[in-house]
Amino acid sequence: YLIGSPLFDKATITLPDGKKFVIDAKKNGPQRPYIDRASMNGKEFNRTWLEHSDIVAGGQLEFEMTSAPNYKRGTEAVNRPGSAMEQVKP
Repeated sequence: YLIGSPLFDKATITLPDGKKFVIDAKKNGPQRPYIDRASMNGKEFNRTWLEHSDIVAGGQLEFEMTSAPNYKRGTEAVNRPGSAMEQVKP
């Protein structure tokens, strides 16, 4: 799942086993559309995508929103999603 700017302040996904996955966008609003930093369960989170297993494990994803883009967040190759095109062999 690719991460974009959240349109909500907080959302909770209640999973079938009773666990919850909470997404909390602190200081969110039309004047602060950019993710400055993120954390997953209290640890720094620089990926620009989520795996399904991240969600079904439950926990909390927090975004700190800002008015200017953070051009350093999520730029390392490991933090960017892979591409199905990379797997195609001629």
